[in-house]
Amino acid sequence: MEAVAARVYGRALFELAQEERRVDAAASEVSRVRTALRENPELIRLLKHPKLSVAEKLTVVEAVFHGRVSGEMMGFLAAAVKNGRYGELDAMLGYFEACVREYRRIGTVSVITACRLTNAQKKRIEDRLLALTDYTALETEYQTDPSLIGGLIIRIGDRQVDASIKTRLDMMIRSLRNKAAGSGRK
Repeated sequence: MEAVAARVYGRALFELAQEERRVDAAASEVSRVRTALRENPELIRLLKHPKLSVAEKLTVVEAVFHGRVSGEMMGFLAAAVKNGRYGELDAMLGYFEACVREYRRIGTVSVITACRLTNAQKKRIEDRLLALTDYTALETEYQTDPSLIGGLIIRIGDRQVDASIKTRLDMMIRSLRNKAAGSGRK
């Protein structure tokens, strides 16, 4: 349910920013709010405190953010508090940032390889991904996993391409087992 709320609230905030033609300003503001929340975890703990009323929680949010964020952001934060979603603020704002990246055609990519890549190899991968997608830029995270043996796994959004040797070997083993099981049924 949390993921659904993060998408609903994050998308609503993004659509409002788009309608008002303030995507860049809103993105900057969201970044500042996320930083404030991360640097002050006691704020979320306070908002989660069961003995504080919603009105008291709204007063806390007002005291912390009033004059530092736009009216739209204050409204967003107030809606999250009124609906008991303050524990999901980071996820909501993260979803908003993902919407902004898509809007700006910036892909978020995860590349997992068996060994470290050189800068030239990374550049070739990124150039190839840019040529194959509609993205104009990429935010790429590289990881190593020696269990892959060789090859790589690339994740862009909800898509994944697994070209690792480990996966190919696993598929080959499954295929051989299926054929062996099938030939034993005669």
